[in-house]
Amino acid sequence: MPDKTPASITKAFEGYHRERVGPARQAYDTSERFRQLFRKRLINTLIRAAVKYIPQFIWNRAFDRLYSNRPQVAFLPLIPDHGLIKAFPQPSLQLDVSSESHH
Repeated sequence: MPDKTPASITKAFEGYHRERVGPARQAYDTSERFRQLFRKRLINTLIRAAVKYIPQFIWNRAFDRLYSNRPQVAFLPLIPDHGLIKAFPQPSLQLDVSSESHH
């Protein structure tokens, strides 16, 4: 953040919102779908039975996408990404925070 003015702070929060709201909404929606899956209704029992027959490679692709969102904060040392599935790009990590003082 170049300065500490209200406009600069607002711009930083808007950038954070743009970057995080999509993945946060996706995580919430996924959680909601799992919650609905475990209801005690006949249709849910049938769906759970069918899910057992989904091939492993399809599960792997779904989990790869789910776990590719691994946000980090730019003002701490970054954790190396050694995983087989690389994390999604995170624009806020491209910001230069090295010139700011950390008090």
